[in-house]
Amino acid sequence: MNAGEIVIAAVGALGGVGGALFAWVQAKAAVGSRDDAKAAQEDAELAQRRAEAARDEALELARKATAAAERQAAAQEEANRLEIEARTPPAWSGPEYVSEKVRAMVNTSGASIEVISIEVVPETVGGFVQVQDGQAPPYEVPEGGSLRYYQIRAYGPGADLIAVQWRNVGTTESRELRIPLI
Repeated sequence: MNAGEIVIAAVGALGGVGGALFAWVQAKAAVGSRDDAKAAQEDAELAQRRAEAARDEALELARKATAAAERQAAAQEEANRLEIEARTPPAWSGPEYVSEKVRAMVNTSGASIEVISIEVVPETVGGFVQVQDGQAPPYEVPEGGSLRYYQIRAYGPGADLIAVQWRNVGTTESRELRIPLI
């Protein structure tokens, strides 16, 4: 082999070694890139799981906040109702003494009241209590008017109370007035 061939063979060998070295570096870079991509994918999956967990937690907190707001709104409505009720004068006052055996419940509601029914409790002693309005229900008791009743006390059991079903004139919501008999 002459010197030219040796040089060409050496350059060829050097080129082969350089190509192999270049291929090895590229393979090493590709493996490193693959490992980096795999790590990045794992990081992305972990981040997604954390984001989903945070979303689920946020949804649960939002549900709890909504439920708390609904409870607060209901409590506020009840407080408003109680305040209105406290500011509203009582529908009836009494019983007021009229005479020895006659008492009266006065309509202090600020409006006319319709008496729907009157019942003596217990019914078995109903004959010892009489309503003196002279009318059978239903009838109206104007503002400032009264519902008078006469109670006879006799030996034996007496009536416990008078139950009056009533409503404001022009409404459909009825209420009950329970007048204890003393």
